[in-house]
Amino acid sequence: MMRMKSLLFVCLSFSFFFATAQNKKVEVSIESIPFGIPRFSVVTFKDYISLSPVFLTESFSAESSINLQFEIPKPTWVRVTGGGIHKDLIVHPGGKYKLKVFTDDEGSYLERIQIHPQDPNGFCDSLNLLVNTYVSTYNTQLFTGGLAKKTALFCDSVQTSFALVKDSLFQTYLGFRLDELRLLGKVFSVNKMFSLRFAEKPFRPENPDYAYAFSEMYKGRFREILLKNKMASARNSIHRYLGADTLLTLFSTEPFYPRSEVGEGAVLLGLSELISDKNYTRDELLFLMNQMADSSSYPSVKTLAANLYKKYKMPSPMDTAPQIRVENKAGLSFDVPTGFDKPVYLCFFDPKSQVISQELAALNELRKKVKEKVQFVPVIINAEPSALGRLQQTLKLNVDLFRNVQFSVLADFRLKSDCTCMLLTPDGRYLEPSAPLPTAPDAQQVISGLLRSFR
Repeated sequence: MMRMKSLLFVCLSFSFFFATAQNKKVEVSIESIPFGIPRFSVVTFKDYISLSPVFLTESFSAESSINLQFEIPKPTWVRVTGGGIHKDLIVHPGGKYKLKVFTDDEGSYLERIQIHPQDPNGFCDSLNLLVNTYVSTYNTQLFTGGLAKKTALFCDSVQTSFALVKDSLFQTYLGFRLDELRLLGKVFSVNKMFSLRFAEKPFRPENPDYAYAFSEMYKGRFREILLKNKMASARNSIHRYLGADTLLTLFSTEPFYPRSEVGEGAVLLGLSELISDKNYTRDELLFLMNQMADSSSYPSVKTLAANLYKKYKMPSPMDTAPQIRVENKAGLSFDVPTGFDKPVYLCFFDPKSQVISQELAALNELRKKVKEKVQFVPVIINAEPSALGRLQQTLKLNVDLFRNVQFSVLADFRLKSDCTCMLLTPDGRYLEPSAPLPTAPDAQQVISGLLRSFR
């Protein structure tokens, strides 16, 4: 009898575990997909400052509908995206979400249909309608601060109305959406916003609403502080590689940059904004990010610093390159670069780019000059086999065109423009991670020189 009870307990436990595991699966279905948008993916992010993508699933369908399935351990914000349109959703383990593509004079867009009464996404829509209507109704009066008391009462009443919605992601969204309105309406100052939402609070870049409010609060602030005469020492500390601790100490004298988790996160955001500033080198900024990834006392800061470092550190020659599977117009697939027995000149082209015809025509001529020394693999991003054939015929190309089978791997190649090219060794390393474009005047000489050095 005891053995039967034990066996029953094991069976029930297994059934419970199986049911729980099954309930983690999320389903997102999309209908009324117009021709030309065959591929959709679901993506989330490691954090919402570096925006390092995490692809949960991607799928292709030649039909007008598609079904996407993926698993998540807890409620999560995700982005459903495809063909230049997207929709952000709060999804829960076991949830089913139905979307539809609508088209009007301004283009195509995704909307939810058949919303469950307790779906937090429906509450997000209601909140947006209330806030957007309030802003459009009062407009100039609101921004001049003439409606501060009215705006304060409005925000408080909206917050009370949604108090019974227990979804924590929605509550975070609600709080920051209303605080943004309070700032616009001069209900409280930036100082008040900082003390309420950031000071002495955990740093949460993994939450999109927190990260958005945080980024808006600190946008451009770091660069402006560095322009002050008294911050010459901070500028010198960056140029002379004096380290993160020195920089953090110097910035701690400024408002909103305490020696704390939030202050360190703010400095990291500022460093990321300087990446495009010609007054600072990438190596200087990467040195600080890497140091904070190693030495910060706060896990959230260490994670963000590591993500930013990986995002902005460009690969070097002989680094291992990502693997990508491509397919030609006939449906034959190849692994790049290991599917070929020679170096690979790999180029990614945005099919909507205005320069694609010019670059592909130049690629045609480049192949004639370089001949069989290198394998040319021009990838038309997210194209269909029929589109490859049409493009090849229209431009009279003597080189085969390819399409990427997966979307997610593209992020690993750090694509930075309408056309990005690289030269890879047959065993999967970068011979040159930033190879010249086909239209570059010295493309043949540079590629030939690299091939000679490789041999």
